[in-house]
Amino acid sequence: MKTSHILTTTLLIFFLVTGCQKQEQDKGTNIGELHISKTFPKPGDSLKLSFAPDKDVLENENEFESLFYALVDDQMYPEDIHFNKNTDSIWQAIIKIPDSAKALAFNFKTGETYLNNHNEGYVIPLYTKNETQLIGSQSSMGMYYYRYANAHNIKIDKKDILSLLKNDIETNPESKEKLDLTYLNLLNREDHVSGKLLINQEIDSLASKGDLTEKEYSKLTSLYSFLGEREKVDSIVNLAAEKFPNGNAAMNKFLNDFYEEKDLNKKITIFEEFSAKAKSKKDASLKDYMANVIANEYTKKKDYEGFFKYSNQISNKSNLASMYNNMAWNMALKDENLDFASEISKKSLDLVKKGEKSPYISKNQYEKSMESSYFMYADTYAFILSKQGKLDEAIEYQKPVAYSIKKGKGDKDGVIERYIEFMSKDKQFESIEKEASQFIKDGNGTQKTKEYLKTAYENNHESIEDFDDYLTGLEAEAEEMLIAELQKKIIDEEAPDFTLTNLNNEEVTLSSLKGKTVILDFWATWCGPCKQSFPGMQVAVNKYKDNPNVAFLFIDTWENGTTEENNKNVVKFIKDNKYSFNVLFDTKTSDEASSPYKVVEDYKVSGIPTKFIIGPDGRIKFKSVGFGGSVDGLVNELDHMIEFTQSVEPIKS
Repeated sequence: MKTSHILTTTLLIFFLVTGCQKQEQDKGTNIGELHISKTFPKPGDSLKLSFAPDKDVLENENEFESLFYALVDDQMYPEDIHFNKNTDSIWQAIIKIPDSAKALAFNFKTGETYLNNHNEGYVIPLYTKNETQLIGSQSSMGMYYYRYANAHNIKIDKKDILSLLKNDIETNPESKEKLDLTYLNLLNREDHVSGKLLINQEIDSLASKGDLTEKEYSKLTSLYSFLGEREKVDSIVNLAAEKFPNGNAAMNKFLNDFYEEKDLNKKITIFEEFSAKAKSKKDASLKDYMANVIANEYTKKKDYEGFFKYSNQISNKSNLASMYNNMAWNMALKDENLDFASEISKKSLDLVKKGEKSPYISKNQYEKSMESSYFMYADTYAFILSKQGKLDEAIEYQKPVAYSIKKGKGDKDGVIERYIEFMSKDKQFESIEKEASQFIKDGNGTQKTKEYLKTAYENNHESIEDFDDYLTGLEAEAEEMLIAELQKKIIDEEAPDFTLTNLNNEEVTLSSLKGKTVILDFWATWCGPCKQSFPGMQVAVNKYKDNPNVAFLFIDTWENGTTEENNKNVVKFIKDNKYSFNVLFDTKTSDEASSPYKVVEDYKVSGIPTKFIIGPDGRIKFKSVGFGGSVDGLVNELDHMIEFTQSVEPIKS
């Protein structure tokens, strides 16, 4: 018994010690400022996270956003991270890894700034119980970088992404089946010789089979598309549609026929034939598109019964709400049938609350998206109400929209200006003076808003002699705030050199402009926000046209036609709108139709419009994505960016 007791005690101590040792051994892992509690995290694990961002970077804690992506091959499923800050100013949270995940990517953001581990990101593979990487983890990480690196300001070479994809594709049949086309497309863009060779090998392999499945026809279509062989793509699509009358190719052919058909009755016939066969989610999306087009045609005829007959067949409530809003806004601008515009505008507000969250956005992202949509549609509804003379209701709907605009963001789409206008029509002068003053001080006042303020001031005071000084004081506070915000956005990055041809067939080389402040504006003729920003950009161009130290270059990129078609469309667009822009044509990396545009790739642009402000030293000082909707705000921001760069002593060639 004594021996047995000693043995039992010894074993107990052994298990306790080894258990403690094992627990002590796994101290987790650090990725920059992020600590993860497990060195070899597995699907299904709970992880403790500790995040210690730089205090200077995370100045406004209310703007801190955090989520992680569960990466599964080419799919990314985001989930919000709910951090709490401890007394040591360290943010802590616990997350559970989904069972299906193969890798994780953490995403932290404050305002418009990504906290991304010095441009390396926070991306980790997941492991098996034996502490070996899960098959598919490398390619899952590669797909995340491929899709989000530019958007999240992560610097990674395309060759490294290719390597991550290649590792799994060559060793795992499942990864090859899911990601082979993505890999071949990316390889063809980055290394055209190797890419074309492998693509042709895949084509030969499929051709040797003779009788192809629908999925193989689809793959063959994609392969020829990568090579830019349009005629072969069309031929294969027709073959697949004939062989599989209920397959994807056949359904897509319905869409092409619908698009090309001009007669409304024939469009309806195609729509009804398609609807009878539609089964998949993709089919439902195509059906929604067709119903949208037909409903719009009935609106042009002012046949509202026909409009509702087809708009009611749109299954996606978010898309239907957007359609109602766009139609109501356009009708309000033209003062057409305001009662009908009001009816569908109100429907859009009711519908936006019935949208369904996609698995590809987090709960927080969904709620913000729904809130943004609601404010947009409420702005439309208030605009219509004001035209109908229902000012109390218009002000009620417009107020939360106006106050949704953050400080220093400019009056996006003029919503604040309209709010003050509605109050002005209702002669609410005391409220106008109080609220318009604050909007202007916050950097969100337009010229019209300032005029409404002056009228209110005149009604509220015996004299307006001191109004100009009063307004100057408000504008000074706004300027001070804008300068402080811009100082946070200053960067110092290499500006890739380029030589491109402009509208006059003259070559322009970026490095030849060293010593000047250069504003690069990436745009395309199909890009709505780009074109919306151009009146403001024209104001800026006019303002600096006689300044020898400032140059504007508008780089046309991401166009979809042939070089000749694109050039013709750009020339026509610039001429029709009488813009005096120095437009440059971005060039493709090869003669293949599917090849990427070079300069936009070099600058790692993920969306347009994107502007880069390059200082006299030839380095990027600011990057601005999108358009806020305010001409005044755009010009004012450019003024300060240019002023900042001009304060640096120019480097002479």
